[in-house]
Amino acid sequence: MTPRFPDFKHLTIGDRRELHPRLRAYAPITSELTFTNLFIWRGGQRYRWSLLDEHLLILALPGDEPTRAHALPPVGPTGRLEVVRRLLDWMDNAGLRPLIHRADARLAAELADSELTVNPIREHFDYLYRRRDLAELDGAAYETKRNHINALLRRVEPEYKPLGPEHLMPAKRLSDEWCRMRRCKDELDLVNEWEAIRELLNHYDELDLNGAVLFLDGRLKAFTVGERLNENTAVVHIEKGDPEERGVYPLINRLFCRNALADREYVNREQDLGLPGLRRAKQSYRPVELVEKFDIARA
Repeated sequence: MTPRFPDFKHLTIGDRRELHPRLRAYAPITSELTFTNLFIWRGGQRYRWSLLDEHLLILALPGDEPTRAHALPPVGPTGRLEVVRRLLDWMDNAGLRPLIHRADARLAAELADSELTVNPIREHFDYLYRRRDLAELDGAAYETKRNHINALLRRVEPEYKPLGPEHLMPAKRLSDEWCRMRRCKDELDLVNEWEAIRELLNHYDELDLNGAVLFLDGRLKAFTVGERLNENTAVVHIEKGDPEERGVYPLINRLFCRNALADREYVNREQDLGLPGLRRAKQSYRPVELVEKFDIARA
């Protein structure tokens, strides 16, 4: 049954039939606003959803703690100021932190002349790349990445394949091994990512995703998964490789962009969360744009 505001329901795989078309029709530019992203991260975020007239509301209650509560931007037609006001008022009255996280520039513009505060949050900005840049790695800026790939190609002949049902279990094992080596259990963010990857692989067919795998000497050493974000942009949700195999990350990224994403002009590779190492890695691929996101609250 469809929940109507102020009633919310927990997000399940069965909700894709109703939510995916609404999200797709919005033509998002930010990585959060796909059903896949919401579904695979629902464990850590405790996502719930509701409809307010024609607007989809998404509530997060991480750890079931009211002080960490937030909403994502309402998804639906323009003219959302009153929707935002009603949502923030309800959250405040319900004892939840009245905050909208990761709002896109479209919503920020709608609220520009309102009484609400709209602040950009750099660690949430998505990295947007030209697909061709990632697929070809031309020029001096990508020399190091080409060197890593060439060193790998001199040593072994990789095998690239679309991700199929027979690859799901090996991909889970690679993710588990990556987590063992990186001690995921000691960091909540890595635990949540680990769970998100398993959810993505467990429901790969139901989520209608596009993925690829890379084999070296007959062993799966990297995998990646993405999907359409809007008419000219794809989003990459997950990319994992053997950390001891230099060159597998730039190679699977290049091959995935050449093959599976060839019909898109841009690739969104999500945010860096303010982590210095991740920021350096994302910047090294030379983004053409940082997709801004904002926090929205009462003044």
